[in-house]
Amino acid sequence: TKYIFNNSNKIKINSKDIKKNDIFLALKGKKYHGNKFISEAFNFGAKYCITDKKYKDFKNKENILFVKNIYSYLKNISIQKRSLFNGEVIGITGSAGKTSLKEYLSFFLKKKYKVSASIKSYNNHLGVMISILNMNINSNFAIFEIGTNNFNEIKNLTKMVKPSQVFITNILTTHLENFKNKKNIALEKSDIFKKKYNPNANRLFFQMNSEEEKIISSMAKKEKLKSVIKTGNVGLDCYIKNIKQYKSKYYIGLKILNKNFLFILKEYENYQINNLIFVLAFCLINKINTNFIFQKNIKFPKIDGRGA
Repeated sequence: TKYIFNNSNKIKINSKDIKKNDIFLALKGKKYHGNKFISEAFNFGAKYCITDKKYKDFKNKENILFVKNIYSYLKNISIQKRSLFNGEVIGITGSAGKTSLKEYLSFFLKKKYKVSASIKSYNNHLGVMISILNMNINSNFAIFEIGTNNFNEIKNLTKMVKPSQVFITNILTTHLENFKNKKNIALEKSDIFKKKYNPNANRLFFQMNSEEEKIISSMAKKEKLKSVIKTGNVGLDCYIKNIKQYKSKYYIGLKILNKNFLFILKEYENYQINNLIFVLAFCLINKINTNFIFQKNIKFPKIDGRGA
């Protein structure tokens, strides 16, 4: 446990991802139990393996931790590790764009600060626990995605992450599934900033273009958050003022909390501008100088498997 607390990015669930001194979690999969891959994990350089199923190969017995229930164990130690972190915790939820926004925040903040961020789209129960256990407790910022496919999942994950600054990217019909309608999605997502689940919540950044997204606004009022920043349509706190094309370049004017910004790009996609608006709003609210974002040619991070 001490080794997990004092290190970062050591926990792996795929034996093929193991590097020297990593920890392999032997989880039960659809076809096989992770115990089948323990010897492979050690061959790749794992320092420890954690399992809740008896393991017959005694070769590395002293480096195998047997626990009663691996999920309960992970939950307990992730709560402990989260309590050791004194930096700023950012939680991102929404129907789409969680992963890309996380990558943008991480990309730009890393230019000035030490940042821990969840990998890939690690936003379910297991993913969030692994992300907490993999964070560097000496970071200035820790960024987590928080996803849901069903009611009450956001509140349960939020209780573990306890983000002080929250982003809700949008409310769409992308993952309706059990929710039936967008109103229910909005209500579920709003649990991320409710004080009864997350007493740390004090800042909310969210897109407010649809009626369902307006529900989030009224919920936020009840919670008396320190700051509520609305992005989207003209007249809100943050929006696109204009986009002009001249020769082979686009001139993009943004209004962010009463400040004007101008970016010149050769090409762009809408999600890039939406993410940039969120990043700029975050920096201004947190009194972070935005000059590091303005380089001669602004570069955006490359997003693998965009759309998450």
